[in-house]
Amino acid sequence: MQAAGVFPSPAGLWHWGHEVGIGFRRHVPTSELISALLPACNARITGRGIQLANRTYGSPEVERRKWIDVARNYGASDLPIHYFPGTVAKLWTPDMDGTGMLELQLSDQSTASPELTFDEVTDAYVYAQARRGDVEHQRTLLRLAARQRRKDTVNAASALTAEAVGRAPGATPTLTEARQMEIAIAANAHPPAPQVPDDGGSPAVDAGDEAYLEAMRAILGTMRDEEP
Repeated sequence: MQAAGVFPSPAGLWHWGHEVGIGFRRHVPTSELISALLPACNARITGRGIQLANRTYGSPEVERRKWIDVARNYGASDLPIHYFPGTVAKLWTPDMDGTGMLELQLSDQSTASPELTFDEVTDAYVYAQARRGDVEHQRTLLRLAARQRRKDTVNAASALTAEAVGRAPGATPTLTEARQMEIAIAANAHPPAPQVPDDGGSPAVDAGDEAYLEAMRAILGTMRDEEP
């Protein structure tokens, strides 16, 4: 310390310690630490809550100030926030109506666990985005295959129709004539029901059927008697 020119007294020692930044403690507000050390970005205030990385956040203070109601009625808006990369459990935003920071907690209805990190969330999102091209390519191939099948069906039907028209003798019937032909074909396709001779009595009933019908009549009669 002599080489540093420290005066040999307690006051000199304290003065030198303050100059070099040792030997004392300085109180720093939490809000200053958050704003100075944690990464910053913009979240989104929507009608479903405060959204960041497809996760929903909120707090009693946000509910009291009705930020969600304002977004639901007048549209979404950006919200500057700070986040700790090691967990998605909390966010911090500057308190516009006071001092310090407002703490936002992960919603219970969110799809993420508080133990997840922002790195894990963003990695999963980027991986899904990277595969989106492959997924869209597969969907395009399926759509093209379905379109080709429809086209083949139409072409086959057109070819069969042209072949049938080419083999048909005479002139092409009109719509009325075609309808009359359809009615005649339908009438011939369904022969009339056979006539049952009227022998003056009831048709024969099998003994098993008779027992079944009798049981049904008894049950229905019992149900009828029990009705108020």
